[in-house]
Amino acid sequence: MIILLLTLPFLALIFWTLSNSYIKKTLKFLDSNTLSILVAGAGLIPIFIFIFLDGGIILNPILLPLGVISGILLGSGYLLFYRGLGVESLSGTGVTLNIQQVIVIFISIFFLKEAVNDFEYMGIFLIIMGATLVTVQNSPSKRKFLIIAGLANIAWGLYYLPLSESILMVHFSAMPLFIGRLVGFIFVILVSYRDLRKGHPALKTKIPYAIGFIAGIFDGLGNIFYSFSIQMGIFVVSGAIVALIPATLAIIGFSYFKDRMTGLKLAGIIVSVMGAILISLS
Repeated sequence: MIILLLTLPFLALIFWTLSNSYIKKTLKFLDSNTLSILVAGAGLIPIFIFIFLDGGIILNPILLPLGVISGILLGSGYLLFYRGLGVESLSGTGVTLNIQQVIVIFISIFFLKEAVNDFEYMGIFLIIMGATLVTVQNSPSKRKFLIIAGLANIAWGLYYLPLSESILMVHFSAMPLFIGRLVGFIFVILVSYRDLRKGHPALKTKIPYAIGFIAGIFDGLGNIFYSFSIQMGIFVVSGAIVALIPATLAIIGFSYFKDRMTGLKLAGIIVSVMGAILISLS
């Protein structure tokens, strides 16, 4: 049973690694707003199916306001992160993903008044140091897009607070996840509407749309497995495993996208992963 539960975050790690890799590939052909709509929408499909495997449709008045909050934060993260990923390397942008844990801890400290131990403070320091090492060698123009990706992960870090609250209240993860994703999808469409009306050059092939759609399915599956791990009470271990995503993205970026791997960038990735794992296991 324990081994089965531990496969949940590993599956989330695999699907999110694949999703971000496909998204990076697709951003060569599609703008970030169009891709945000495609990914957010496609991800609804596996989550909707998951509803009927995880308790069915649950109607609870608290789910809607929490879903609206989480959805706006989720959609904001997509719009910002894909904009940054479109310019910056996959390995460099991936480091910013661990900022989510830092945000959750800061909220716990200042709003929830939770005690934080020395290991968590050290983990925060390592994540910030790792992100700094990755950023420092970039030109000012590219550095801006790493900051945008960092802002995306601040939004995603905040997103998990209302989502987790919803899951813990109803003891099922599918319905809170679906409501938040649906609101996020609508939010992305509304924000991107003016830009989409301008139109974009027609592509010779529809393959980028297909790849973006598959990336959205993988992203939705990653959310299912991660949120289900929250439901099953293995949030801490899941966080430690998913914290490896900068490392897996760096491997893909270096081997497939031929990212330039400097000593500082490699050190930043390693330091950031160490910090995230330290936080999760403390």
